[in-house]
Amino acid sequence: MKKTNGLYIKLGMFFLIICILLISTPKYASSIYKTETIESKMDEFIAQHEDTTAALATVVIHGDETLVHRIIGYADIENNIRADGDTVFEWGSCSKILVWISVMQLVEDGLLDLNKDIQGYLPEDFTMPNSYDEPITILHLMNHNAGFDDSYTDLMVLNPVKMPTLRQALEQADIKQVFRPGDVVAYSNYGSALAAYIVEVISGMDYREYVKENIFMPLGMTHTSIDPQQKDNAWVKAQREKVQGYTRDKKLIDPNLYSIPIYPAGSTMGTMDDFARLLTALLSGDGASLFKKKETIDMFFQPTAYYPETNVPRMAHGLFALPAKEEVYGHGGNTMAFSSSIYIDRESGLGVLVMTNQLGEENFCCGIPELIFGRPEDRMLDEGALEDPTIWEGIYQPVRLPYHGFTKFYGLLNRGSTKKQGAYGLVANKHSYKQQAPGIYTTEDDFSIYSQDIYWTHPDFGKILSSIYTDLIHIPFWRHLLEMGIIIVGAIGILFSMVYILLIFTKKIKLDFPIVIQNISNIILAINIGWMAKKAFSMTSYSSLRVGFGINILYLILTVLLWVYTIFRKEGFRVNEGSRISYVLTMFLSIIIWINLLYWEFYH
Repeated sequence: MKKTNGLYIKLGMFFLIICILLISTPKYASSIYKTETIESKMDEFIAQHEDTTAALATVVIHGDETLVHRIIGYADIENNIRADGDTVFEWGSCSKILVWISVMQLVEDGLLDLNKDIQGYLPEDFTMPNSYDEPITILHLMNHNAGFDDSYTDLMVLNPVKMPTLRQALEQADIKQVFRPGDVVAYSNYGSALAAYIVEVISGMDYREYVKENIFMPLGMTHTSIDPQQKDNAWVKAQREKVQGYTRDKKLIDPNLYSIPIYPAGSTMGTMDDFARLLTALLSGDGASLFKKKETIDMFFQPTAYYPETNVPRMAHGLFALPAKEEVYGHGGNTMAFSSSIYIDRESGLGVLVMTNQLGEENFCCGIPELIFGRPEDRMLDEGALEDPTIWEGIYQPVRLPYHGFTKFYGLLNRGSTKKQGAYGLVANKHSYKQQAPGIYTTEDDFSIYSQDIYWTHPDFGKILSSIYTDLIHIPFWRHLLEMGIIIVGAIGILFSMVYILLIFTKKIKLDFPIVIQNISNIILAINIGWMAKKAFSMTSYSSLRVGFGINILYLILTVLLWVYTIFRKEGFRVNEGSRISYVLTMFLSIIIWINLLYWEFYH
């Protein structure tokens, strides 16, 4: 009997110890079945899309254990150079993670207040685009709601003669503050680089040196460069010459090595293993390699912005929330020839990193995080709790666009319509959205990162559609119709001028000097605008467009002079019916073209 009791006591102690071990086991403990499941899913997924990729480097980490490590494909297809552990990839906007880590380090040291007006940290003579009295804070920069618009010039420049300093690049940037701080979200490269400059000012160190000393060196990231021309790492510079960039269908992009003047926003490049060191540090329980206190890394991953009128997290100190799970945060990145993504779930200790040498690659950069973390849950709500989606119908334009200068024309091309579908759904940009709750809609037609749209009403702008990287503002139909109208009539004017000149050359109509000059000017103007648009969207400096602006201004002046001459010349309109029609049409269409130049700001 005593032996039996002793056996029970021993068994009880054994189970007690097991229970204690299970309770106290770190949440990052490895799970064999999880590893096998993730590996098999990843290999199957990679095999499905391998034919569409040039090179892929990806890693999945659980705590400090690597579950998946894959590098496939070609760094240089034309020269048959396979990707390997020494292949460097451009981070693109994933570089901003370094900015936000640097900011949090200074917050930890008490040198930076996230809610303080940044003017207090910047030099008094620093030129910044601020149009409102409300202060801009570091948190506004982190949440991308400081109110800055976007620009297509000076973001990436090919073979610059001389790289400006970070301050010079910021002061020269073609950026304006067009919204009040906190009003709307518009992803901003400028705002992120501005935060890096504040790090530079407060620390008294060049930003590149700050990152090297406070992030790269502690983590042993010796194969990563942050300088826009890789002057800070000769090994990376040499390796970059061995890799090419490709389109989504694996066509060579040549050239594909651009320099980024506001380099903290996107110029980092390095090996996947180096980037994985940063991922591991962000997954660590205390973040000791990056921060002095555990509270800092915990704070780093706490939400700082929610989607309006919801409790759905949107951002955490510069990191974007993945819609699949509230606690997953990370970032995506794109350059002229590379794409990347990194997402972290500190609750489960799971992180994923994807790097490719393809422009706008999504199968892996969006698909792998979705594979690891899943899609947003499909909520089943009582129909009585749902809204009539008709209230959100209309045309929307992204806030993240240029709102000044001639590239604001691009906003017209980026508008999309939203219409009611069924009783409670919406269709937007050919994607069908199911209503999850009033104002919250999800789709199965796109990657999970883009699957969630949230609608709300702004007191000044009216209806707003919020997606992961930007808000979209409702555009009244009359305005959309008017803007499309003047563009179409302007295009008809150019076509008319081409036909008119053709008829002159074929001697089908009588030569009339001022009308001929006007129509030739219209054609030259169209060619010039086409050149400027191509130049702007192929990444160039703003200064390189000055000749184009000069031609447009000359056109405006010449057109006015020709109008005056035509109206007041001695012959007046005492001509035959055919010539009179040519006069009237040429003048009317030229006026529309003139209005287009002024409205879309093609003159500066």
